[in-house]
Amino acid sequence: MTADSLYPLLLLVTGSQGAGKTTFCARLVAAAREAGWKTAGLLSHPVFEGHLRTGIDSEDLRSGDIQRIAVRSDRPSPGSKHWKFSSAALDWGNQVLAASTPCDLLVVDELGPLEFERGEGWQAGILAVDSKQYAIAIVVVRAEMLGEVLVRWPDANLVEIDTPDDSSHKAAVLAEQLF
Repeated sequence: MTADSLYPLLLLVTGSQGAGKTTFCARLVAAAREAGWKTAGLLSHPVFEGHLRTGIDSEDLRSGDIQRIAVRSDRPSPGSKHWKFSSAALDWGNQVLAASTPCDLLVVDELGPLEFERGEGWQAGILAVDSKQYAIAIVVVRAEMLGEVLVRWPDANLVEIDTPDDSSHKAAVLAEQLF
């Protein structure tokens, strides 16, 4: 198998909350940038107050801009158990994702029920992955969504993250293989 036959490569990253999915993605982004790859897409970072996760910030990998896309709420958005999503920030994220391809490494952190069950959220992220205008795409997906996601992208490769240590190890091994 030649290196060219590997691309485009789609990696679906899944694991429980706190396992290190975003850290895994961030480490691959850093390795790709170090190798001179053009990175694009969104990384979603948890926001904590003490030990309580109170928000979600998304980072545009091209510009470095950050938007708060959700806050913990007793009155969550439809389809969410705990999060009130900002429609303005979701619109911003869709604009970022719509402009993300072509690129070498595309990251969409994350796609879930909002996108696949409700047809809302980051629909531009789904379209960017569908475009195949990248060498590698990394998509963070909730475990409960895998069945539905694999129907859409049956040739995707699954990366299961179990713990933060597992995340670090798998990112290092994969970065060495890919970049």
